[in-house]
Amino acid sequence: MSVLHLTVLLGYSVAALALFVSLRYDRESSSPLTPANLAAVLTLAAVLLHGRVLWQAIVLSEGWLLNVPNVLSLFALELGLLAAIAASSRELRIISLPLIVLAAVGSMFTGRGTVDFTQAEPALEVKIHAILSLLAFGLLGAAVIIAVFLLFQDRRMRSGHLTGWLGTLPPLFVTERLLYSVLAAGWVLLTLSLASGFAFIDDMFAQHLVHKTVLSLLGWLIMSVLLLGHRLWGWRGRRTVHWVLGSFALLMIAYFGSKTVLEDLLGRTWG
Repeated sequence: MSVLHLTVLLGYSVAALALFVSLRYDRESSSPLTPANLAAVLTLAAVLLHGRVLWQAIVLSEGWLLNVPNVLSLFALELGLLAAIAASSRELRIISLPLIVLAAVGSMFTGRGTVDFTQAEPALEVKIHAILSLLAFGLLGAAVIIAVFLLFQDRRMRSGHLTGWLGTLPPLFVTERLLYSVLAAGWVLLTLSLASGFAFIDDMFAQHLVHKTVLSLLGWLIMSVLLLGHRLWGWRGRRTVHWVLGSFALLMIAYFGSKTVLEDLLGRTWG
């Protein structure tokens, strides 16, 4: 692991520690030099450095290296960015802590794996599709984490166990509003990703894209129904969590399952 990798990991770790201190010993202060503000700044700095390291790991002289470890690292990068935003909000600060921890863990995947997955200088439309897909996947993954947090919060509220640090949880509607905001942004990126993907599909069967396309469309459809149901009929609570988990599971299988079967077992690639 290089010095830059270690610096990224250290930045996330110190940010998580500062955020933990701010939650444990929370005090109102007009000073900008608070543990919470320090955590937000350190997280953003770690994200920027993480992005630089990841860019160097993906964009190689031979082509793009979009293997599973680098995709997981990109996912972690998006979690880190969301954590930096959440850390700057007093209500969402506690949600930021697990996101920072996951970003730190995910950053360690950067540059791992084999270069056999490198695609030699993909066309522009393929690059656009890949970027949109990965950004959508990261945001929807963040939505899953927030959904699980929402489920945990809902159960604690129903049982009346909100003492101690649990008292720092944001109001349920705040967590739910964040979830649907992230989910809507992920849905937009996923829609653009699917639209751009159809632009370079010549033969879905010859390019080994049938399973990936069908599963992705099913995930998109579930997400669309959920957002529509929330908008028109006020769907919320546990139903939201289950639908989010279901749609993301399909997208996980569509990407990682298809990629693993094609490249590791069958020795083939998409396209």
